[in-house]
Amino acid sequence: MNAKNELLEHIKDREVIYVEISQINYLAFPFSQSSIQGTLAEVLSLMDFEYDAEYGAQELFGTIWYSDGTWSDREEYDGSGNWKHRKCPPLPKDASIMDKNALLNKFRKIFLYNAATPLQGNLITN
Repeated sequence: MNAKNELLEHIKDREVIYVEISQINYLAFPFSQSSIQGTLAEVLSLMDFEYDAEYGAQELFGTIWYSDGTWSDREEYDGSGNWKHRKCPPLPKDASIMDKNALLNKFRKIFLYNAATPLQGNLITN
């Protein structure tokens, strides 16, 4: 399978932020480095190679980050490697979530306490 064509077919019209591809089988990459990462434009030219995506050990691993907060990663199913698009599941309705302002206030209290309590023997604070 051609890695570049597979990637483009999977991405479709999603807006890609960043791509990271790595390999476990040294035969998969036609060059010496073990991973490539960057924007889609930077990675695409390096992805134009053939690899075995059929039955056997997974040869390519990777993650694609999209502007909508979703991502894709490589998985192996029934001996074949492929891309899987994922999105974060919604939080349960009964999940207790700390308010962002409450979290900031908590960190401020910790920081102010630590800043007001000098460390013993520390030449900078004493």
